[in-house]
Amino acid sequence: MFENLKANIALGGGNSVNTLVVENTIYGGRCEGIFMIDGENTWIVRNKIFENNDGIITITSIPMISHNEIYKNKSHGIMMVKDSRVQFLGNKVYGNESVGIFIRDKSKGTCKGNKVNGLDYYFFHFLH
Repeated sequence: MFENLKANIALGGGNSVNTLVVENTIYGGRCEGIFMIDGENTWIVRNKIFENNDGIITITSIPMISHNEIYKNKSHGIMMVKDSRVQFLGNKVYGNESVGIFIRDKSKGTCKGNKVNGLDYYFFHFLH
């Protein structure tokens, strides 16, 4: 999935429950690689997400995001906003032009076993 004008993948709401996004190459989007709003029981696993404006944005969502490579996005690698509760495990986040992992607006969850490095100005940024 590549070079879409909006999000390469957009999902959310009641009809997106139990969604699995696995082993995709998602790149070159003018907006997000993956955009999720009001999503729950969603798994984003073993994808390569790069050269989008933002890699992943979650808004009031409860996903499991694991073992992805999220790199060289023009803004954030991942941004979790508006009370998202993300399990962010074993990902590689590097070379994004802004924040690698940006957590704000009462969002919380678990960040464990991730490798964050490269051109990211801030590896983690918590804003409440």
